[in-house]
Amino acid sequence: PPELKHPLPRLLKNDMSCRKLMFRAATDPTAEVVKGRHAPAPKGGMDDDSCRALNHALIHNTWVTHLDLSRNRISSAGVAALVPALKASVSLQALDLSENGITSEGARVLCEALRENRVLRWLSLSDNPLSESGGQCLVELLKVNGRLKTMEVNNCQMSTPQAKLLTHLTRMNSQCHEVKDSMLRALADDPKLRFMDFSALPQPFYAGAPEDRFPSETTDECVEAAAFCLTHNKHVTELDFSNGCVTSQGMVAIAKLMRRNSTIRSVRMANNKIEDAAVEEVVEALRLNGSVTLADLSGNPVSEATAYRLRMAATLNAQPSAVKACAWRLQKGDRTLKTMRFDVLEREGGRYCDDATCEVLLHYIRESGFGPHHLDLSNNMITDAGVPHIVGILEASPEMEWLKLNNNQISDQGGTLLLRALLGSPLQQLEVAGNEIEDPVLLQQMERRLQDNRKRVDVRPKAVVGRKGYSPVLNIERDLDAMKLADDDILKDALAERTTILVRTW
Repeated sequence: PPELKHPLPRLLKNDMSCRKLMFRAATDPTAEVVKGRHAPAPKGGMDDDSCRALNHALIHNTWVTHLDLSRNRISSAGVAALVPALKASVSLQALDLSENGITSEGARVLCEALRENRVLRWLSLSDNPLSESGGQCLVELLKVNGRLKTMEVNNCQMSTPQAKLLTHLTRMNSQCHEVKDSMLRALADDPKLRFMDFSALPQPFYAGAPEDRFPSETTDECVEAAAFCLTHNKHVTELDFSNGCVTSQGMVAIAKLMRRNSTIRSVRMANNKIEDAAVEEVVEALRLNGSVTLADLSGNPVSEATAYRLRMAATLNAQPSAVKACAWRLQKGDRTLKTMRFDVLEREGGRYCDDATCEVLLHYIRESGFGPHHLDLSNNMITDAGVPHIVGILEASPEMEWLKLNNNQISDQGGTLLLRALLGSPLQQLEVAGNEIEDPVLLQQMERRLQDNRKRVDVRPKAVVGRKGYSPVLNIERDLDAMKLADDDILKDALAERTTILVRTW
């Protein structure tokens, strides 16, 4: 053929299989896949001269889609010889140059050729000594070439972070232009980028092959690429991956991001396909991350208990540091924590204890299985909505002696709930001054209940150490005489209960 007249002398220098390869690439329209002969010996296979001849065979080719030149003796000069064919190609979609001798110079030349290529989808350069400089050339190529969607660079003498960067950059090429632009800006730590929204991806019009269409929903690959770009970002504060098809794999990537990034404040992943196991990892990550205050996973196949634990972990991050410290001690099972005081806080950013604080404390007290003896929530912003959680804290803390709620925003409705809770509580002291409780009868009933609780404590059986451990001091006759003389019904009930216990023990 006319296009092979010039390289014919070079063809004759190669073995018969190489010549068949090049003639077939230049003349056979059915040859969509062209493979160079793998080198069984050090001097076998294709070399740089073969690439020069192959360049002339491919420069006018319009049908070859896959070119396999792996395991040959091609160096950077051979790659440079293929540059004209790569620039002019309109059909080549996969190029395999693995296990050759291509260095960083060859990578630079190849990247210059592929900057103008818009058809290549798959490239393999594995087992070539590209080094760090060659890897950087590939990084710059992927930032401008949006068609190259898969690149293999295993064992190329690159650092692990650089190899991961190349992997995620190729994943970005599978996304629409708006998503890729946001990820590149996040990777460059653009100070103007504060919010990354992938909840409704646009579907651009494209009349080509279906595999070239961008996904219209957020996928795991998109989430993993975004998490990689945000690892060292200091400006993005909100992420939205809602209404996609993200599975537990993408959620695990977000959990790893939370362990490293302390700038993100909210993560929305509603209406996806995330399951409980991945959410548990996020809960553990939130214990180390003190910045994420909102984690929305509504609409996922997650149990209510797991979703509640996640919400509590995120809500805890929005609390003052004193509340966080107590919650951490409760999680560790520290039973020396007997007094919780949140009346004089540092007011970080104007943060006070509120209704959410009460809910968080109740959650972690129930998880730990023990509660404090003293709780001071004075001088805060607790309303009637937080009183049910305080009642829960009283029920989960059987040894609580006093509770201070001075100077909050509790009204008569919340006071009524507190009065009911005092009936079965051992609480001896309750302070509610400075609130919005206006009913004097309600305050009097609270005081009477507290006096009754103190009487119960006075008649509680004491314990002494005997040979077999602790046993109650039995004085049944004295208790029966005290019951006859007692005027208070509550005191009679307490004495009767103690006498019954003592008789059964005896």
